[in-house]
Amino acid sequence: MTTPIRQIVDRCDSTNTLARSLADSGAPHGSWVSARIQDKGRGRHGRSWGSIEGNLFLSLVVRIENPALWTWIPLVTGIAVTRFLRREFPGLLVQLKWPNDLRVSRSKLGGILCEGVLGRDAPFVIAGLGLNCIRAPEIVEQATTSLSHEWNSLHPLGKEIRADDIRSGIAEEILFVYSELLQSGVTPLTREFEIYSELVPGTQIEWADVGSAETHHGEVLGLGVRGELRVQENKTEKFLTSEEVKLKLR
Repeated sequence: MTTPIRQIVDRCDSTNTLARSLADSGAPHGSWVSARIQDKGRGRHGRSWGSIEGNLFLSLVVRIENPALWTWIPLVTGIAVTRFLRREFPGLLVQLKWPNDLRVSRSKLGGILCEGVLGRDAPFVIAGLGLNCIRAPEIVEQATTSLSHEWNSLHPLGKEIRADDIRSGIAEEILFVYSELLQSGVTPLTREFEIYSELVPGTQIEWADVGSAETHHGEVLGLGVRGELRVQENKTEKFLTSEEVKLKLR
């Protein structure tokens, strides 16, 4: 099977699960699947991801041979989506909150969930994107927003934005940025991530280690060579890989 699959389904449990099944059956790099509704959408650390018809649920099969680049897939996926949205909706200042959130004015617009799979023949990654297009689901622990809300705030006579309006364009942009990663490496994309990043160097943050209730406080230094978040805590440099990071309230 050499031709990438492009598939839109009315309903599924999770597009990441469906994309993994396609990949296990031999779907090549660049294949993607999207659902109009997910029954069991999920985010990082096992959280559920609310499903509202008209929002975008998209998962891609990523087959990149160099394992040193795998940790960058969530970041470059975020770069691609941010680049697309800023270009197609001028004035909409989408930002990235390391490692996987898309935000506007500190409200969550979307999220990215990447899952590595050993595979039958070779490892691959499933890159999943959930993007609030028509309406934002309510999330207890943080503010949420949608493309339609933000665009109509800028343009009162603007239109409702649905997944069908942007799905193909976003998928193409993501695959294009993956090709940039392979051709040019991480350096230029690191610079672009820093342009979009909400957590610029000097930002005061707090975080908790996975599975721990202990809260740490420190200052953002930048990105590491594997896409980690470099921070300084009590004059000691640390590297965060999957921790929950919050802006520190002053």
